[in-house]
Amino acid sequence: MGKVFILKSLVLTLILLSMLISCKNDVKEPVKNEQTEKLTMNAAIDENTEKPAETKAVIDENSGITSTYAKTAAHLFIAHNEAAVRNVDGEEIRSDINELYRLPLNNISKGKKVNIPGAGEIEIVGKSDKNLFISRKIGDNYHKLYYNIYRISLESLQYELIDSGEYLSVPRYHFASNSLLFTYSNFDNKQELFEAQVWIEAFNIDTKVRNTIYKFTSTNFHSGGSGWWQTENDSVVFINSSWGGAEAMSDFILIDSKLATERIQLDEIDGTNMKQPVPQNEGEKYIFDLKGLYPNDYTTANNWVYYLLTEEQDNENRTNLYKIKPDGTHNMLIQKNTPISSLLGVGNNLYAIVFTGNSDGDLNHYNVVKLSQNGKTDKALGSGEAGHNTGFGMCRLEGTEMIMLMGANFFKVDSTVRGIYNPVNDELFNLCPFDYFK
Repeated sequence: MGKVFILKSLVLTLILLSMLISCKNDVKEPVKNEQTEKLTMNAAIDENTEKPAETKAVIDENSGITSTYAKTAAHLFIAHNEAAVRNVDGEEIRSDINELYRLPLNNISKGKKVNIPGAGEIEIVGKSDKNLFISRKIGDNYHKLYYNIYRISLESLQYELIDSGEYLSVPRYHFASNSLLFTYSNFDNKQELFEAQVWIEAFNIDTKVRNTIYKFTSTNFHSGGSGWWQTENDSVVFINSSWGGAEAMSDFILIDSKLATERIQLDEIDGTNMKQPVPQNEGEKYIFDLKGLYPNDYTTANNWVYYLLTEEQDNENRTNLYKIKPDGTHNMLIQKNTPISSLLGVGNNLYAIVFTGNSDGDLNHYNVVKLSQNGKTDKALGSGEAGHNTGFGMCRLEGTEMIMLMGANFFKVDSTVRGIYNPVNDELFNLCPFDYFK
C-alpha cells in the first residue's frame, strides 16, 4: 500500500491517508457446490459472533501494487484517470483522461502509454511474474458496474481480453490461486436502505472453473468506493464501502492464499499508516517530547532530523522549520513562518509539501519540492490540491529512492499517482504539471 503521507486534515478522516474467454452479461446466482455450502454456512454463523479485536491481516507495504500503480522488476505501471474539466458555462475544456502508462525504472522520463481498447476508467487488478491484469470500465448503472478484464504481457505489452461482465465492484487478481475474484449482489435501486446479498466468486484462469467462495448480507451500497488491499501472505481484503472508501462501517472480507474467506473489522487490519511511530534516534526522541506532532511533521535525511513546530509568534500561531542532529545535538531554527505542511526524507534527499497561497473555494493548492539542507527549494516537482474530502501528498516507491506525488480522495480506497521523481538521474515524470489549475 505504501507509506503515503497526506495532509493532516485528511489523515484524520482517511485510513491512509490507498488492486477470460467466458462472457458474463448479467448477474447470475452463485454456482452451488459442497465447498460453497460449507463456506456459506460458516459465514452465517460467524457474522454475528462477537469477539475481541485482533490482527487478522497486515497490509503488504512491499507488494508494490494498488489499483492505481504496479511495480515490477523493470517497470512502473500507472493508471491515470481524471474527469473532464468544464468552465463556468459548463463547456468542456478537457475530456476524461483514462490511460495506462509504463515507465522504465532506470529511465522514468521515457514513460509511454500502453494501448488498451476503449475509453473508460482503468484500474490495475493484479500482477503475476509474466503479466499485468487491468480492468477497463465499459459502463455503469447506479451500483452495477461493467468491466472488461485484460491480461497484458509484461514483456511484449500484448493484451488479451479474459473476462467481461457486470459486477458489484472492480475485480481482483488473486496470485496464489491464479484466479480472478468477482463480487456480485442482488441489490437494486428499490433496496436503497435495506440489506442485500453479496457474494464473492473465484474464476480460475487455468481451469476456467467458477466457484462462489463467500456470501454475506450488507447495507453498504451508498458509494462507488469499494476496492481491495493487498495483505501479507498472499492474502487480499475486499472492501465494500458504506460511504467513504475505507471507513470503519465498510465491509472488510479477508481472502487468504487458499481462498478461505471471513469477514473482519477495520481494527483487525494492520498497516504502515495505522501504526504509532517509534523514535529511531535521539533527535526523534527529542521531537516526540514536543506534543502535538503528526508523523509527517518530521523526517530524517542527510544526517539531520527535520521537523515542523507550531509556535506562538507575534501573538499568532506560526509554523517554523527546525533541524536537529540524530544524536540530539545542534538543534536549530532554519525557516520561520514556513509554508511547508509536510516533510519526507528518502536517503539523503529531503522533500516537502508547500502551500502556494492560492485557493479555490475550500480547495488549497500545494507544490511538492525538493529541499536543500537549509530548507531552501532546490527543485519543484509538481502540484496538487487538498481540502474537503481530498488530500495531496507524497510517498516513497518501494525498493527505490524515488518518490511519488499522490492525490487522495475520501471516497476512494487507493490514492492516485500524479507524478514520480527519481533523484538519482534527476528525472521527473509528471502527470499534473504546474499549470494544471490555470
